[in-house]
Amino acid sequence: MSPTLLKGTSVSPGFAYGPVRIRASSAVVSPSVRRVGAEEIDAEVARFDAALARTEDTLRRNIRYAAEKIGDKNARILDGHLQLLADVEMRDRVRREIREREIDAVSAIHRSVVHFARRYEHLRSVGSRDLIAEVRFAWDLVIGTLRGDDLDARPMVIVTDEISPGFAMLVERGSVLAVLAEAGGRWSHGAILARSFGVPAVVGIRDLLRRLKDGQLVAVNGDDGTVLVDPSETECQEIEARRIARIEQRRELQVAAIQPARTRDGGAVSVRVNLETLRDLDGFDLRTVDGIGLYRTEFLFLHRDEFPSEDDQYHQYRRALERMRERPVVIRTLDSGGDKPLPYFQTPPEQNPALGWRGVRISLEMPDLFIPQLRAILRASAHGDARILLPMVTSVDEVRAVRTLVASLARDLAAAGVTCRADIPIGAMIEVPAAALLADVLCEVSDFVSLGTNDLTQYLLGADRDNPRVGSLYDPLHPAVLRTIASVIPHAQARGREVSICGEFAGDPTTTPLLLGMGLRVLSMASPQVPMVKAAIRAAALGDARELAEAACSCATASEVRERLLAAAPSP
Repeated sequence: MSPTLLKGTSVSPGFAYGPVRIRASSAVVSPSVRRVGAEEIDAEVARFDAALARTEDTLRRNIRYAAEKIGDKNARILDGHLQLLADVEMRDRVRREIREREIDAVSAIHRSVVHFARRYEHLRSVGSRDLIAEVRFAWDLVIGTLRGDDLDARPMVIVTDEISPGFAMLVERGSVLAVLAEAGGRWSHGAILARSFGVPAVVGIRDLLRRLKDGQLVAVNGDDGTVLVDPSETECQEIEARRIARIEQRRELQVAAIQPARTRDGGAVSVRVNLETLRDLDGFDLRTVDGIGLYRTEFLFLHRDEFPSEDDQYHQYRRALERMRERPVVIRTLDSGGDKPLPYFQTPPEQNPALGWRGVRISLEMPDLFIPQLRAILRASAHGDARILLPMVTSVDEVRAVRTLVASLARDLAAAGVTCRADIPIGAMIEVPAAALLADVLCEVSDFVSLGTNDLTQYLLGADRDNPRVGSLYDPLHPAVLRTIASVIPHAQARGREVSICGEFAGDPTTTPLLLGMGLRVLSMASPQVPMVKAAIRAAALGDARELAEAACSCATASEVRERLLAAAPSP
C-alpha cells in the first residue's frame, strides 16, 4: 500500500512515528448498544465499578506528573475530572441504566452523559458549554478503560476529534508519541498544554477519524503539520533521524541560552519567564533569563479551602524575589473570575464570564481580598525588584485607585517599622481593546505596560480560542491584532515606559523578528521557549525586523502575514 499524506495545522513541533490509537469523544462517535442478559447484569455493574476505579488511579498518577511538569494550575484540570467522576448521582444513574435497560456499561455511560448535557445545553453560556465538555471528557476516559485503552501502555500516536485541555494533560512523553485531531486551533488551551509537554501535535485534519484505524502506522511531522499514513521503513528511519537531530539541537540551544540576547546588530533584548507555580522557579537556569515578566498569582489561591493569608503570600513572593537576585519580578495581582474561578469564592453566575466580573474589577470591589495581597507584595519588595501588574484594566481610574491604595498601604507599613519600597512600580496589562485605545493616557498613570496577547486577541477578534466553531478565527497574526500591538508601543516609548509582551505569542520564535521590528525589547514566555527565542533574537537584525513589521502590519490577512514571515525566515 502506497503512503498517504494528510495535511493539517501544526500546533506543537517535533517528529514521531508509531501505531495509531483512536480516542474519539462519545459526542462524535456514539457507541453501539450491546444487550446484557439478566444473569450478566451484576457482572457488568462490577465491570463498570472496576473501570471507574482504574480510571481514577490513572488520573491521580497523571495529576502528580502534570504538577511536576507544568504546575498545579494546569494539573487542577485533571483534579476537576476526578471530582466529576466522584459524582454519586452520575455513578448511580449509570448503574441504573445497566440494570433497568439491560445494556452494557459503555452504552450506559453514554446515555447518562447525554442526559446530563440536555439539562444544561439550553443555557447556551460559555460556562455550561465548558462544563458539558469536561463531563463528557471525564466519562469518556472510563469508556476508554472499559474498551481496553490504556494511556500508560505501549507508545502510540493518539487520534482524537479535538485536543481538549483535559486530554492534553494525559499526554506523557514515552507513552504518547504524538497527537492528531480533526478540529482545534494553534492557540486553544489544549494545544498550548500539548506544546508545554513537548509532544508533536497536528490539528485540523479533515475526516481524520474516518481515514485512520487502530494500529495503523503513521509518521508525524509536527513542524509542517503533515502526517504520512503507512510510511515505508525508510520514511520511518528519516523521521527518527530528524527526531534525534531535534533533541540534539535543543541541547545546543540550551547551552547557548546562557549568553545575553542580542541581535546581529547589537540590539539588547530582555528575555523573561512567565511563572505559573513556585515549582517553575527551579525549572530554568537562572543564567538564561533576565527576570520574571509575569508572575501569575492565581496558583497561590488554588488547591485551598480559603484565601491565603498575607503572611503566606509574603513568603511566596519573597522566595521568588530572592531567587531572581535583583532581576525584576512582575507580580500580577489576582486574576480570578471568568474561566479561573476559585472553589471557595463563588461569584454570581454570568452569561458571558469572559466579559464579566474578573481581574482588577473584583480586586477593587473586594478590599478584604486585595489589601492583603498588596501588603504582601510591598513587604516582599524589600528583598528584590518587585513590580505590580494589574489585569483586565479598562480605564485610568482603575490604575489611579490602585496607586492611591498602594501609597496608603506603604505609608502604613513604614509607620509600623516595616521596610518596603514606597515607589514600587505599578503597571497595566493591555489585554482589552479599550486599554489599547487609551494607551497614551494609561502610560501617563502607569509605570510600565504589558501586552497580554491571549485575551487581547480574543477580544479584538470576537473569537473564543476554545470554541471549535470559531477557533480558526483566533489568530494573533491577524493584522488587526498586529496593528493594535504596534499602536501601543510608541505611546509607551514616548513617555519612557517599559512595554513588554507576555502572552503565548511572545514564546513563538517564528514571530520574534516581527515583535522586535515593532519595537518590543522585553519578551516574557514559558521557560522551555527561552532557548529557541534567544536563538531567534541572535539571528535577527533590527533593520530587517523593522521592515518585516511594517510589511506585516500592512497585510490584509493572517495568511499574508505568515507568507511574509516565511519569506523572511533564515534558511535552515
